[in-house]
Amino acid sequence: DGAYTEPPLAGLRLAGRHYYAWTVSDEHLEVLGEAALAQAEAAGERFAQWDAWSLLRRYECSTAHDVAEPFGGDLGAALGRIEARVLVLPCRQDRLLGYTEGVRIAQGVPGAQLVTIDSPLGHMAWRPVPGSPVTDQVTRAIRDFLA
Repeated sequence: DGAYTEPPLAGLRLAGRHYYAWTVSDEHLEVLGEAALAQAEAAGERFAQWDAWSLLRRYECSTAHDVAEPFGGDLGAALGRIEARVLVLPCRQDRLLGYTEGVRIAQGVPGAQLVTIDSPLGHMAWRPVPGSPVTDQVTRAIRDFLA
C-alpha cells in the first residue's frame, strides 16, 4: 500500500529494463547490439524516479480499464458512440498495444482516420527523433488531421 521505509529502487530499475525490451522490436534491439543495454539501463533509471506504489497503481488501472464495460462488453458499441474526430497511429511493431488493436479502434470509430506507422521503435515510435522518416510521417499525419 505504498508504505515502505526505503523505495524499492533495485526492483524499479529491473522493471524499467524489462519494460524497455517490450517497448521496442527485436529488430531494434539487434541493431543496437551492446547499446541496447545502455538504453535498457536508462529506462531502468527512469523507472527508479517513479514512486513504486504509484507505478503499480498506474499499470493496474491501465490493464483494468475497459471502455466496453458500460456497453455490456461490446467494444463496437462503445467506439460507435464516439463523435469526436479521431486519428489513430498504430505502429505495426508495437508489442504493448498491438497494431491490430489500433486498426480495430480505427474501424470502430465513425470517420476515424488510420495512419499506419512502420518502425523498429515499436511502442516508442511516437517519440520524436528529429529528421527521422517516422517523425516526419507522424508530423505530417497530425498536421493533415488538424488541418
